[in-house]
Amino acid sequence: MESEAERVSPHPLVFVEEDGLLTPFLKKTYEMVDDPSTDVIVSWSSSNNSFIIWDLQKLSDILLPSYFKHNNFASFTRQLNTYGFKKIQTERWEFANEYFLKGRKDVMKNIKRRNYNTNSLKSKIKLKEKDEEKKKHHKRQDCSRHEEAYIHNVLERHREFNMIEICNLKQKLRSLEERLGQIERKHQNMNLLITRAIQNPAFCYDICRRFKF
Repeated sequence: MESEAERVSPHPLVFVEEDGLLTPFLKKTYEMVDDPSTDVIVSWSSSNNSFIIWDLQKLSDILLPSYFKHNNFASFTRQLNTYGFKKIQTERWEFANEYFLKGRKDVMKNIKRRNYNTNSLKSKIKLKEKDEEKKKHHKRQDCSRHEEAYIHNVLERHREFNMIEICNLKQKLRSLEERLGQIERKHQNMNLLITRAIQNPAFCYDICRRFKF
């Protein structure tokens, strides 16, 4: 009895190739899907315009190594995407391309591999670099604004502190001026008394008597 791995060997198919050769990937994918002996793993849908992967594990372990010499399902799906296949079911692995149809190998010539424009890629890279440079510039501006705001706050605090100190010094100066004025008035009064005492001995005698000198 044949094993499952033996039954999945690729079958030779005749492809109608009018406008150039089909790529090995498209040929092998068609062969893999069209092989009725592996329908439990992968098969055409009931509408024959898409294919369904029923057993992802066996596809990776058996069919991909047999047809594509690797077992990387992610690489297989990336290749499908490159050729314009789309996943049309969220609940299962079902892929479709308008030119990938059961029994219609003749229209597969219309499946084109996506060619990435080098200039477009360069433009995207330049745009990305510009965006990164803009981000860095904005970041530097933000840092500069933060630094300016910090310096402004520090200067403002110093200004407020200095204003308070100036107010305190002014109050102290007024207090000293008042005390100096009082001393000067006392000194003037004392000089006036001394002058009157010298000019009028009776005034001096009266003062001494009052204070009982």
